[in-house]
Amino acid sequence: MSREADPTGAYFARALLDFSGIQLHASAIAVDGKAYLFSAASGTGKSTQAALWEQFRGAQLINGDRAGVFVEPDGVFARGIPYCGSSGVNRNVCLRVKCIVSLSQAPVTSIAPLTGLRAFRQIWEGCTVNLWDRQAVMACSELVSQVVQRVPVFHLACTPDCSAVEALEQAINNL
Repeated sequence: MSREADPTGAYFARALLDFSGIQLHASAIAVDGKAYLFSAASGTGKSTQAALWEQFRGAQLINGDRAGVFVEPDGVFARGIPYCGSSGVNRNVCLRVKCIVSLSQAPVTSIAPLTGLRAFRQIWEGCTVNLWDRQAVMACSELVSQVVQRVPVFHLACTPDCSAVEALEQAINNL
């Protein structure tokens, strides 16, 4: 689903597919050498969750708005890309993806693992892909399928406080 107003960004997302990569609308952080990706519609709280992890767990922001997610033989990796939204942060790193978290706001924090079609849909909705380019749609779809088979995906309905950090941390520890 193309979220890019700048056509250069759409061309970049298309080029990533040639390297088994997708552009995901997500804040990406580094925690203990692994990437955690927070994906959601603009204004939902991606940056807030990243900031909470920085504050409470010493995480480092990789990219405030976009992540390059690459499927490789030995794992799924997040890489910094030049598009970063209003955060202005786009570090050039490569880290194995620990989890992808689909966010929503809620009065009480709760978390649930997503699998199969539910996981696919959550990630697909955050991908930048030109829907009129059938080949790109097929390539992106295949990559998203591989990602959901290899990386834990969660839905985190949360409040903007430490309870969200604790809930995700507990879910990851229970894997």
